[in-house]
Amino acid sequence: IPTPNIQVINEVWQEAININANCYKDGKFIVKDFLTLEEKINLALSKLKRNTNYEAPTTCLDINWVGGYDSAQMLNAKRTLCLEVGLESCTFTDCNDIDHVLSLDEAKEVCIKVAYEFEARRAAYKDKKRRIESCTTIEELEEIEI
Repeated sequence: IPTPNIQVINEVWQEAININANCYKDGKFIVKDFLTLEEKINLALSKLKRNTNYEAPTTCLDINWVGGYDSAQMLNAKRTLCLEVGLESCTFTDCNDIDHVLSLDEAKEVCIKVAYEFEARRAAYKDKKRRIESCTTIEELEEIEI
């Protein structure tokens, strides 16, 4: 066996394969993370983005509405149009594609709740993104739950 290689028995080699070992240290095969802090930050940011659902349903009036910024804008635009033409109610469609006739006050409540939840999700995302980007050590980064 040429140096710097080592001789191992088949059982040890098989275990190294089973754990996807990529390093041999202190007499043992191990899985070692070779990523830099910058690479880990980029992975954490990608994971955060994938895990953030701005369009998660918003519950208001015991009904689940489509969430997110676009939904809040669309609902508010519809409510405003109904108000402008003198209607006393408008129809909003929930996240299950079921129509609900709402008073303009109820419609306003839904619009505000959907917008509020979007802004809360966005603020939480931005806060966590800034915390991740400001990490100066891998240990600091690993303390952030994504």
